[in-house]
Amino acid sequence: MSKQITVEIPETIYQQVEEAARATNRRVAEVITDTLVESFLYQQTRPALETPTDEDEYPLDEYPLDEYPLDEYPPRTHREAMDKETEAFKKMHPQLWEEYPHQFVAVYQGKVIDHDKDFVTLANRIDQKYPYPEHIVLMREVEPDPDPVLYFRSPRLARD
Repeated sequence: MSKQITVEIPETIYQQVEEAARATNRRVAEVITDTLVESFLYQQTRPALETPTDEDEYPLDEYPLDEYPLDEYPPRTHREAMDKETEAFKKMHPQLWEEYPHQFVAVYQGKVIDHDKDFVTLANRIDQKYPYPEHIVLMREVEPDPDPVLYFRSPRLARD
């Protein structure tokens, strides 16, 4: 299940996302979604860090987004493995739709290894059995269309 939202982001970040999409032959929506998913998965798997509680001690102005361009981040080394799992998902889609409609499935080495109605529950089980980055596992919802269209509204600057 997905939710359509409108997000305001700095123009420089959007330009970097567009460049990343062109460089990897993907849509802007895919780059944004993949980046968000990777960020949340990383936050769930890293050791708990002390979170700032005093805004004066940790001013947000000290960390401007423009200082961290996307090209400084390492390339995705597991893209080829994920592409293989995605192709396997697409080939199995008619059977998956019959067996697991609107459920999340985990595909590893071209086979369904687990499924659940709740993504987080599935992800927790998969992370225990197949830790990343040693194992590349595709987890997707089985929808009527194997390539659903994602709609992202163009960000706009808010003016007073």
